[in-house]
Amino acid sequence: MQNTGSQKALLVFRPVYADKEQRSPRGLVLAVLRLDDLLPSAGPEAPVHEELILARPVKPFELLAPSNDDHSQLVGLKVQRPVLAFGKTFLLRTQAKKGFLQIQPANAGHIVGMTGLVLTLSVTIVLSVLLRRRQELEELVLERTAALRKSEEELSATLRSLGEGVITCDLQGKVLSINDAAESLTGWNNDEVSGLPLGEVFNFLNNNTQETAELLVERVITGDNSISAVNNSIFINREGLTRRVALSCAAIHDMSGVAIGAVLVFRDVTDEYQRREELRESEAFLRELLLSLPAGVIIVDPVTREIELLNNHAAGLYGAPVEHLLGKRCHALLCPAAENACPVCDLGNSIDNSERVLLRADGSPLPILKTVKRVLIGGKEKLLECFVDISDRIRAEQEAKEASLRLSLATEAGGVGVWDYDIAQDKLDWDEQNVPALRQGHQ
Repeated sequence: MQNTGSQKALLVFRPVYADKEQRSPRGLVLAVLRLDDLLPSAGPEAPVHEELILARPVKPFELLAPSNDDHSQLVGLKVQRPVLAFGKTFLLRTQAKKGFLQIQPANAGHIVGMTGLVLTLSVTIVLSVLLRRRQELEELVLERTAALRKSEEELSATLRSLGEGVITCDLQGKVLSINDAAESLTGWNNDEVSGLPLGEVFNFLNNNTQETAELLVERVITGDNSISAVNNSIFINREGLTRRVALSCAAIHDMSGVAIGAVLVFRDVTDEYQRREELRESEAFLRELLLSLPAGVIIVDPVTREIELLNNHAAGLYGAPVEHLLGKRCHALLCPAAENACPVCDLGNSIDNSERVLLRADGSPLPILKTVKRVLIGGKEKLLECFVDISDRIRAEQEAKEASLRLSLATEAGGVGVWDYDIAQDKLDWDEQNVPALRQGHQ
């Protein structure tokens, strides 16, 4: 029993279980039954007086609820009926007043008895309705609890099967749980991390901002909806091994939108980071090699025909700084071919160690030996042009031809024969000036 102000109430507790076998308790259901509400309100002029009494085997009976407080008109005629409910015995007592005997003197006893019986029946019906409603409420709670537990199990199974590490923590930064992937990455077990500081389980640092995992959680709880830290972030696992990670952090809210914790999702990107670094180093090496080659190198976009890259040697052959050529169309600067008549892009010719002409900044032609290849850079097709200056070679060849011609004219004019013996092939050649001498010696 519980006093609620000037009234008494019956508090009924009922356990609620998570399964039909009633082996896993989940909580209690509380029903408050105000006892005064079971008896109809009656004033002093009412012909009968009603009382609800708690019967106890050892202690005196306790009056729980009277219909009114006026006892001056009571007579000896009364009827009481026991009511069993909630494991207790209650008495419903009806007692006649003087006014009742004056109204129905002959049938007073029967009427009082019938009134008690009606009241007993009314109380029984009320209690039956309350018990049935309680049973329905228990069934509903059990059903909702089972559905919630199933949802929690499905969510837990999903989180544990994710390939990315998941860590949940409360508002104080204490770890609540981690999934299988997080166990593997951190070296901690889910059973031993509950209540540990987040920094102890997940020793994380963003090298760009110097933020730790605790600072990220504090940020999302106090304002930011979510935070991502992908580049240049590391964490040290339980064994002291440093790994690169990509991480995102978000706040967890309850149904009213109030933050109750945070979740961190991360994955190991050490291998990806290493590959990117190796690729970056390789690109830097190739670029340095390209720029320092003793040959002209130019990269041209085949669609726009713009020069995207060239080395210093190419700029030197052209006769202008590198900046003067970058972003310019090659037709008006380097190539003598007319617009829409590119030997490679428009005419479909292949250029492989072909002698071509390079237009220099001063308009003079420069003979070059040129090769053009189609290559993929960043997933896009480009033209890689390599060329060397062959003006010295052409000049030397021309000078050799002229010297050979002069020698030939000189020997012819002086009647001097010229012998040519090829040691490698053991072969002897001579010119026409030697024919008469050979004939004379044979004779």
